[in-house]
Amino acid sequence: VGRDHPACSAQVRVELFVGAAPVSAVRPGDVDARLWTDANQRGAAAARGVFRDAPGRYLDMHLVCDEQGVALPAGNNLVFESEPFTLNTTGVFSYSVDFSADDPASPSRRWVSLSELADNRNGVIVVSPTWVRDCPTLAEICVRKVGARMVSGRFRGGTLPDVTAALPGIPADVIYLLPFFRIGTTDLHTGADVRKGQLGSPYAVQDFFQIDPALIVPPEDCDLGALVRDDLITPADAVGVGLPGVGALAGTPVPQLVAQIGAEPLRQVVGRAQLRELTRQAHALGKRVIFDLVLMQTSRDCPLIRQHPEWYALDADGVPRIHQIAWLVYSDVALFDLVFNEPLQDYLGGVAPYWMTQCGLDGVRIDASQTIDRPFLKRIKNRINATLPEALVLGETLCPLAEAVDVPVDMVYALLAITG
Repeated sequence: VGRDHPACSAQVRVELFVGAAPVSAVRPGDVDARLWTDANQRGAAAARGVFRDAPGRYLDMHLVCDEQGVALPAGNNLVFESEPFTLNTTGVFSYSVDFSADDPASPSRRWVSLSELADNRNGVIVVSPTWVRDCPTLAEICVRKVGARMVSGRFRGGTLPDVTAALPGIPADVIYLLPFFRIGTTDLHTGADVRKGQLGSPYAVQDFFQIDPALIVPPEDCDLGALVRDDLITPADAVGVGLPGVGALAGTPVPQLVAQIGAEPLRQVVGRAQLRELTRQAHALGKRVIFDLVLMQTSRDCPLIRQHPEWYALDADGVPRIHQIAWLVYSDVALFDLVFNEPLQDYLGGVAPYWMTQCGLDGVRIDASQTIDRPFLKRIKNRINATLPEALVLGETLCPLAEAVDVPVDMVYALLAITG
């Protein structure tokens, strides 16, 4: 759904096997069915970021009969249909069916869910923004590689402004940024340098709410006044670093600002401004910008390891496990214990809305999405669509697409590595 297609409809049809009586003898009212769904209800993040699913509602279903009220079975199965219901909100929604053969007037009437009768999961409906059906093209961008160069014999990686400058020449509808978060390089427990290569991996996230300083043009090389005039530095940025307003950022020399608020807080203010400029320019070119949402691990020196050890999968020595998928070993990261870990999921679920609200990003790409438990993916997409209804949630899989049809995202692609 979207601005050019505000609503669509859905209808649920279910079959119930009847073995003890002739199907033709069943009449409306002998067996009733009802549909539960949370369609159009995304749920909400309550105090302290705790996410609560929507309560949903019940809708009537009717037994499919002919004009004489005789059931029209499918083989030996009774057929029930719901009335069509409207879908007018992007997100991921569930539905299930209950049955009852008790007297409707009985105060002790019982309902039995379909999942209790057979090996059935709740149904899932993914409602995507209409622009997705146009099959947008995507370009994966590693910021540190755009504009990378040798300066005085030393490597200098690309920055967010380098990507902004390159946008007109990138032939894609959606720019997908690899993780831009602050990365870690060491192991808290051993003190060893565990980075990949000389730069470290962007997937070894030390802080989900800070930008990697290496991707930011330093404040001393920027015109802070221009960033303020262009509304790329906001009043909230100033307040967040203890300044009374943006005027203090625009009119104070950088060395004085560093002495007043610190070098790193100032760099992060500038980094967010540069990311806002990137998304603003992309939007002016008719492009969208999404980013890699890291869900499965952190760096091995992430403060969360000490703050929330219960969020990590631990090895026999009681330290976070490294991450391994098939033959791929990621020795520079600490693996989350993610499945059904609701406090951790609530924390991670707030990362995308934060950056989308702060910097105008348009959605996320989810690494190895087929490995993420489906209720969590549902909450992620719903929180993202609550922030921006037109947002894109892109799922990557490490399996054939035919095995990923139940991943509740807007688009999915398979990353397959073939070895000989």
